[in-house]
Amino acid sequence: MTIHEIEVRVDAAAAEVTGLLGHRRPGWLRPFLLLARRSIGDGAAGDVAYSLGEVVDAEDGGWAAALDWQPQAGADVFTDFTGRLLVRPYPDRVALVIEGEAEGGVQPVNDALLTRLVVLLTVALAESDLVVR
Repeated sequence: MTIHEIEVRVDAAAAEVTGLLGHRRPGWLRPFLLLARRSIGDGAAGDVAYSLGEVVDAEDGGWAAALDWQPQAGADVFTDFTGRLLVRPYPDRVALVIEGEAEGGVQPVNDALLTRLVVLLTVALAESDLVVR
């Protein structure tokens, strides 16, 4: 088991990001998970298994949602990730964070996959109208 915490800051207000990511229809995360898995180049095909829990508002203005992800990728990649997807507010921006535990895989590959997921979400936000320019 390996423990991970990946954080990428976004130039946007916490309320706007939590509104966008926290209240989406079921399935919105699936394309990001597939793209992240593809980015590690393991040749995995097919769908990913995951569940994204209900959004829990935090007192600091952010939120958290439980995330369980089985990327169904190669031997170097974790078989199961159990953790949380968070929006963590800072005074002038927010951070997207993924934290939790991974079963199996190789630490650098697991880190790369989780980092890629957070970066993909951040890029999507940067291309939206939410970004403070």
